Amino acid sequence: MKTQFSVTYPASLSDVQNMLSDKTYLLSRLPAEAHHQADVTVERTAAGWTSTLTVDAPKESMPAVAARFIKGIVTVTITEQWNVTDDSHAHGTVTVDVKGAPVKGSAQTTLTSAGKQTTAVADVDFSVNLPLVGKTVEKAVLSKIDSVTAYEERLAAQYLKSKSSIM
Repeated sequence: MKTQFSVTYPASLSDVQNMLSDKTYLLSRLPAEAHHQADVTVERTAAGWTSTLTVDAPKESMPAVAARFIKGIVTVTITEQWNVTDDSHAHGTVTVDVKGAPVKGSAQTTLTSAGKQTTAVADVDFSVNLPLVGKTVEKAVLSKIDSVTAYEERLAAQYLKSKSSIM
């Protein structure tokens, strides 16, 4: 299933880059009840950075329609590879690998900055390979995008505000 969504950050591209490559911020995106264990790595590259977030999530954190097909803990690895193209643009490729569930996901994301505001636009491709219910699970997951983007915008605003008060 394909969809597109956007997130607006109240900061310059440089500040958003720092946020999206901060291990503390990346971990803070995860609700505590949605995982047992999480680890994050960030590696700077000549053109940008790569972050990898690995989360062990209980089946109880999955949509109910999918949880009955999952045994135990699901390990989700989200890799974000970012390349900064100029002072106001960056391009990211996000891949989602799920061990323990028949799920695949990826996104192509563009960050565009105009002064003190940066907008991320993500083109997402997400699939659940479960006979008969796969499309239902996809729709259930994708129905959460508005609440997830609102959560990301609130979390980012808090993070950016805390960083600007330190500087």
